[in-house]
Amino acid sequence: MKWIHRLSRHSSGVLLMDINSDRRNSRVIKKARVMRVYRVSGQFGKATDNFSEKGRVIEKTTWKHIRESDLERICAGLQAGHQKHMFTQMGIDLQSQEAYEIATRGLIKPQDGSTPPVLYSIRCVEFNPPDFVLEIHTINETCRYLASLIHHIGLHLKSSAICTKILRTKYGFWRQEDSLIEQKWNVENILENIRLCRALMRANHLEPTVLVHSSQEEERKLLSAT
Repeated sequence: MKWIHRLSRHSSGVLLMDINSDRRNSRVIKKARVMRVYRVSGQFGKATDNFSEKGRVIEKTTWKHIRESDLERICAGLQAGHQKHMFTQMGIDLQSQEAYEIATRGLIKPQDGSTPPVLYSIRCVEFNPPDFVLEIHTINETCRYLASLIHHIGLHLKSSAICTKILRTKYGFWRQEDSLIEQKWNVENILENIRLCRALMRANHLEPTVLVHSSQEEERKLLSAT
């Protein structure tokens, strides 16, 4: 039994488990660089030593000057910066015709897990200051990175912020609705969930993709081999 892309202790959501495959499925899924989607909750007004509400408070700041439009502007800037970075990794000018043609072919992904986290979409879905919730689409992330992202957003808004919750709502084409909660773990339910997950992998529900130094065809072959 092997967990794939673990969540941190204080996070929750979709978590994949590889059973009786000699870890082959876990290696395949990791190599495919599938997108993960999170709902990350934050709170303005304080900073802690580990970016979360569980940490030691090291600073308190004002937050009432922050408007939803300010937060949306910061999120848009972060998203644009990460998209530009992916083209830079490929050695392509973002303003060129080549960049446009590649973008029309699909999502540009890193080839492996050695590169820094990439944000493909980050937007505010709830704003009730000092509390807020961001929906984040990302690859190569960690829960600590997501928590630190909330911290840095607070700094950009001339305040501070902590991460109060991390919920993974989607892992590739596996959704919350496909998950089997621990209270329902029994032989019958586990076998049925395995059949569901195999069907999802073989269906190849992949977004159009351009892997850096690779191709969508290689990604599709990886998943269809399971």
